[in-house]
Amino acid sequence: MTIVVQDVNDNRPNIIVNVLTDSGLAEVRENVDEAGIFVAHLSASDADSGDYGRVECQLDDGGTHRFRLESLYDDSDVRY
Repeated sequence: MTIVVQDVNDNRPNIIVNVLTDSGLAEVRENVDEAGIFVAHLSASDADSGDYGRVECQLDDGGTHRFRLESLYDDSDVRY
């Protein structure tokens, strides 16, 4: 008998967050009314193939809808 394993979920996702602050934290000034200001750039990838390599990002802002993720590329290269 021969068993061939073609793919397993053996690679951890790689997540990179870039911000424009000295603290290294994503910060938003209080009472900012400007829509669409940059807070952080998120890049997520996974070296696994097929469904195990698929990366999806979600944002939980507590239901306020004050923040959103905008994809800069198609679904095959997820960057927000």
